[in-house]
Amino acid sequence: MRSSEDTGETFQIIDDSQIEFSKNKFSTYMLEVPIEFRWRTSSPSEYKFWRIYTGLRLGYVVASSSKFEGEPREY
Repeated sequence: MRSSEDTGETFQIIDDSQIEFSKNKFSTYMLEVPIEFRWRTSSPSEYKFWRIYTGLRLGYVVASSSKFEGEPREY
């Protein structure tokens, strides 16, 4: 067992050779809305211009699931 000094959380690192499984799957279903702002300095007579794009993405997890098939063990 190890613990993080920053958050005080305890966790364990498991050796991959000790784990036997046939399936380990994690799925999420999300709705995302991208918001982007674009600005450029073009004009009808001059085609040289600057482009500046910025934005963010808002998301909501609608559902999540996990599936593990293997031998349960205690570490």
